[in-house]
Amino acid sequence: MALVGAICLAASSAQAVSVAMASQATVVLPSLCRISIPQTSLAGQELTLPVALGGAGEARGDWVELAGRVRITVHSNVSWKVRVRVPDSAWVGAVALRVGRGEPRVLAGEWRVLAVGEPGIHEVVFDCWVDRARLDRGVVPLVFGIEGGR
Repeated sequence: MALVGAICLAASSAQAVSVAMASQATVVLPSLCRISIPQTSLAGQELTLPVALGGAGEARGDWVELAGRVRITVHSNVSWKVRVRVPDSAWVGAVALRVGRGEPRVLAGEWRVLAVGEPGIHEVVFDCWVDRARLDRGVVPLVFGIEGGR
């Protein structure tokens, strides 16, 4: 008697027995999403980033545009959303971010989704717009978060 897979077969010494079995396995991978800040050790699903307001900017009415001021790298094996908020109520309504050629989106204390994408590793560049009256504060804290799936 020979045991093949989960089938038990009886064979005499004069017979050859051949059994073919097909198997299928299902593997479920967890969704993995994180953001990192280039040239730093900062990485995770939620990061507080102090954004420096110094340097040259382009005045646009009551706002100053600081082009390319924030760069993050997204690492994800699923579709993702990057969301941003200001943790300090003194900055609510005084800072906006823009990705690509879109419109600047004014930030508040609650999350705003500013970028979405597909699985992979992606650099996301944000232009920062700051209320001209607040430029002398030097730094604005921004909280960046990522979530998987759309």
